[in-house]
Amino acid sequence: MSFPHLHVSSGFSAHYAVSPPEVLAQAAVERGLDTIALTDRDGISGAVKHLLACRDAKLRAVLGSELAVHDERGEPLGRVVVLAAGGDNGSGYAALCRAVSAAHETTASAPTGIHEPSIPLARLTQLATTDDGATRLTVLLGPTSDVGTAASAAQLGLARERLHTWLRGIPRSSLVVEVVCHLAEPGTPSSVTAATRMLGLATECGLRAVLTNAVRYASPEEAATVDIADAVRARRALDDIELAPTAQAWLKPASLMRQVARMVVDAGGHDASAA
Repeated sequence: MSFPHLHVSSGFSAHYAVSPPEVLAQAAVERGLDTIALTDRDGISGAVKHLLACRDAKLRAVLGSELAVHDERGEPLGRVVVLAAGGDNGSGYAALCRAVSAAHETTASAPTGIHEPSIPLARLTQLATTDDGATRLTVLLGPTSDVGTAASAAQLGLARERLHTWLRGIPRSSLVVEVVCHLAEPGTPSSVTAATRMLGLATECGLRAVLTNAVRYASPEEAATVDIADAVRARRALDDIELAPTAQAWLKPASLMRQVARMVVDAGGHDASAA
């Protein structure tokens, strides 16, 4: 079985990722993958290039965006991945476009503590499902969400509390826990320990969990370029919470992602079927 990469940033994520959609699609083909998402930060500017590249490469294309979210008090809830549903006559894509627009509208009248495009949780909740409960958007709650940062800091009680806050807003059918393991230092959001804690939270709350690689470049040799981008961006936003650079955030083949899955499961003593 191939591995579907559902969290992938391209060069359209300025000062964050580097590879064009066409390069990512070609890398996916070379590694025997059949599905790839494009989830650029704060927008969908690369959507057309992604769809065309996937069509030419005979890949299944998924569209989404990585967005910051805040609550009704203006308190940041971190960043999440929002994926559009498919096969619904464009309803999912329309909801994704509205979500991105809502995030950018925030910058015009930003609440206290919001320094970037950010969508209110209440608005994301409205867009996530149709009036009859069909899923339009799937939210991946991962390591740079408020739940993920609490889990990486071993504040599991706080992580549970925050996860239940999300569940009071986003319908359970639209909420998925994202597990990311970049072999980073313990105490960071992309460490093995943090990843296995996120899997444990998903199991405890009866939520689906999905493994991603939070891809920022097509091949490992591009990691140095991303390190430079991180340094530039850090001077602009010192309070930014990012995954630690480890040269692991590349478009890995299914065999390596299966190894990561087993590592996370074994490290937390989860049932082997969790992989």
